[in-house]
Amino acid sequence: MDSNATFNENPTSALSSIYTTQAFAVMEVNESLFNASTLAPEVEQSLDFWITKLVFYCIILLGSSLGNSLVIYIIACNARMRTPSNYLIMNLAVCDFVTPLFSIPFDFVLEEHNYVWIYGASMCKILWPLTTLSSTSAALTLAAISLDRYRVIMHPFKARLTMVKIKCIIVATYLFCLLMVTPYSYVLGLKGNECLETWPDISYKKYYTLGLFLVQYCLPLTFMVIMYSLALKNLYTTTDKTSTRKAERKEQAKMSSTPHNSSTSAEPKLKKVSSTVRLVRKLSSTVRRGTTEANKRATKMFLAIVVVFTICMFPNQALWLWADFSNGADNPNFLKAVIVCWLFTYSNSVCNPVIYAVFSRDFRRGFKRAFKKAFCLRHRHRRVFNPDLVATLTTELKSVGMDIERRKRKNASTEAPKLYLL
Repeated sequence: MDSNATFNENPTSALSSIYTTQAFAVMEVNESLFNASTLAPEVEQSLDFWITKLVFYCIILLGSSLGNSLVIYIIACNARMRTPSNYLIMNLAVCDFVTPLFSIPFDFVLEEHNYVWIYGASMCKILWPLTTLSSTSAALTLAAISLDRYRVIMHPFKARLTMVKIKCIIVATYLFCLLMVTPYSYVLGLKGNECLETWPDISYKKYYTLGLFLVQYCLPLTFMVIMYSLALKNLYTTTDKTSTRKAERKEQAKMSSTPHNSSTSAEPKLKKVSSTVRLVRKLSSTVRRGTTEANKRATKMFLAIVVVFTICMFPNQALWLWADFSNGADNPNFLKAVIVCWLFTYSNSVCNPVIYAVFSRDFRRGFKRAFKKAFCLRHRHRRVFNPDLVATLTTELKSVGMDIERRKRKNASTEAPKLYLL
């Protein structure tokens, strides 16, 4: 009885255990098949995205490092290029050089390790605040350049910013940016294997993101738009006035050109003096016209830089506003959006040297010389047009011409009564 009972119970338990294991096996197979069917398209898309990201990372890192280092080299090694305004451009090139160099390699390794932090606790507080500092400094440097261009164009006879003032502006910019990123560095810390922000309250994070948006993007862009708009308006207004005056002078010259029947002995001398003065005035007007054209080219160059800054920096700013104010971080495609916006931000560092080469003749020559020197190509040294030297020469010629004209008129006035009595 007992043996039958045990016999009857054992087969049932054995069968139930067999059915249970088979059921679990079937469930695991179905789950694996389900995961494979659902994840296969994502893996394929991620592979395409990974290849595209890698290509852009390499292009941006190489282009930014090469282009901005050449800009720094041209300004630092050319005595004629070491002007206060060009020191601001060199500071901008330093910021554009640092931002991709300290972002792309480290971020790429983090993305490959699923954002597991492998650089230590100290780098957690340094790395990302450093890139934020460099990008903020680049934006404020662009605002300082727009102020310098405004002063040159709107107040050409006032004293320009000296080297000491430019260095003070650069140091003040870095100190202000360091003050801006200090809270960010303070709240960053390691949590397990991730470098995360720990704010006392979510409202503090929102206020900080809004402050960065104002300092990095909104306020510098508004300031640059105002400065360049006023400068361009003054440039083209001055050009129109100059052309109108030229037309009026030509008309007056035509109307006043009447034949003289009588001539005196002093008249040829006076004609000779007037021709010298005309030559000096013509040279002076040529220099002024060249200066105006140079100001126009420089202003167009910096306007192109502002347009590129506006386009490249906007996606990243909009992304973090969306993440902090609309819970955009909960979106499943948020990390991909972060990478795409970073690519836009890094592209700004590549575009600036290209703009210099397109709009500036001096930088174009500097790039050519650097490439020729790098590839050991011979080049002939050509004399470069120096507007400061020509302006000094024009002033001296003008003063000499005025002295000659004054002396001749004085001699003519003293000799006139004798001729009249004779």
